[in-house]
Amino acid sequence: MLFRQGRKETLVRRSDLYGILGALALAVSMTTATMFVIDYLFDATVAWLTAGLLALLALWTWFGQPALDRSGALEHGGAGEERRRAARRTLSPPTAARCRRGRTDGRSPPAPPRTPRPTR
Repeated sequence: MLFRQGRKETLVRRSDLYGILGALALAVSMTTATMFVIDYLFDATVAWLTAGLLALLALWTWFGQPALDRSGALEHGGAGEERRRAARRTLSPPTAARCRRGRTDGRSPPAPPRTPRPTR
């Protein structure tokens, strides 16, 4: 409904917020469930350590690493650029062309329109 009203920006921002809140809720539930099971099986200290490590891992993989990727902090410099060049050398020609044009999402450009076949 919002998309058809021309409020695409609002829709994208709201869905992004809901996605982040959902990932946080999932991280909290995974961490607490793991902590309860480990606490029941072992000691409370082991449970807290395991829950802390799991929480750090979830926060890093779901939020920290994507934030660094988005900011480009890991790509600036020699090593990141060299990896991209090496990857381009090993890619198929159409994929390498998309990378050169900045199209790294895996989608190809739209196909040209087909000409109608003559009827017999």
